[in-house]
Amino acid sequence: MPTDRQLSFVATVRLPAPGKAFCVASTQLGRPFMSKIRRDNGIVSKTKNLANLVSLWDNSDKHLSLYFRHSNGAYRLYIRSNNEHYGKGLYLNEDAMLFARYVNAAPDLFQISDGKTHNLVVAPQATGASGQLYLYHRSRGLLLGSKTYSQVSSTFTAVEAGRTPLLLRIEITAVNAPYLSNPDEV
Repeated sequence: MPTDRQLSFVATVRLPAPGKAFCVASTQLGRPFMSKIRRDNGIVSKTKNLANLVSLWDNSDKHLSLYFRHSNGAYRLYIRSNNEHYGKGLYLNEDAMLFARYVNAAPDLFQISDGKTHNLVVAPQATGASGQLYLYHRSRGLLLGSKTYSQVSSTFTAVEAGRTPLLLRIEITAVNAPYLSNPDEV
């Protein structure tokens, strides 16, 4: 039976739609990415710093490299892109938006889905494989999707649970990948 490390892998994550990228917002015009978000109940929340929001951008040369850490039949996701977000884990916030933050607790558990089955596992010999998949948030029981928010000066598309399902294209670049804090694990 394979170990968690043998079922863990690093993959480049892109969107199948041309001209869109799946990435983490850092700044907007040199300032932290801020927004007022209108919730479904019509109440406008206070301004939030969305600097670590995982979102969709109109820039096809950007993408995320993610470490899919196998744990209890699902995956914890960590950023492996070589940028200021390296090592951050992915979580859903109280608004069900996907954020990256430094790990002070284990990141949320996600399952790989084909849209119907939510417990797919990547084979240990899958280096170089590619495919299209969805991410399913285990505790909320929802597929990750996207929603566009309009602001006075711009729009942004957030990655959220429970919205129109977001199809991702992955290319596996390494299997049997070690956890950053335990590179010698078996």
